[in-house]
Amino acid sequence: LRLYVLMVGVDGFRAFLSKEGLARFCTETYAAPGPSTLNKVRSFLTNYAVNKTSEGFVRSDDVDGGENGSKRSLATVMSELAEGGADVDAIWTRLERLVEGTTGALRYAMRDAALSAGVYPDMCFQVLGFDVMLDDRLNPHLLEVNSSPSLAIDSVVPIDVGAGWDWGERWRWCR
Repeated sequence: LRLYVLMVGVDGFRAFLSKEGLARFCTETYAAPGPSTLNKVRSFLTNYAVNKTSEGFVRSDDVDGGENGSKRSLATVMSELAEGGADVDAIWTRLERLVEGTTGALRYAMRDAALSAGVYPDMCFQVLGFDVMLDDRLNPHLLEVNSSPSLAIDSVVPIDVGAGWDWGERWRWCR
């Protein structure tokens, strides 16, 4: 999963976890590591740059990536998990805890960077990309935090922002 987090200020520190993000899927079937599978990176790496040129990449023109796209919206995946009986609120709670702990550790680095640049720390913000993997019990595991996540898009799918698009419902506050 790619989660987007907005850190605002340092002393009056706040972090917001976007309810929307991405879910990226491998384009080849996973095979356990071994001498003959180590070069089959598309079976264990979900990076878009690695998979977008694969014959198995499923491009979706659906706004949310559909149910079969190799790259889907986080909301679609959460809906699919809920339909399968998963406790999505519990997943979100675990994701929030992961973000809270990680951003809490980063706040002082953000403060130091602001001070070294001669900027008042509470005037700063940072958008972070959290790469997270859910295990078979739907527990999140942090893979990496990107301090400059790509916000580029390679296809445009129109959305009707007037029809039920509630910006207040798109972000979760993390303590």
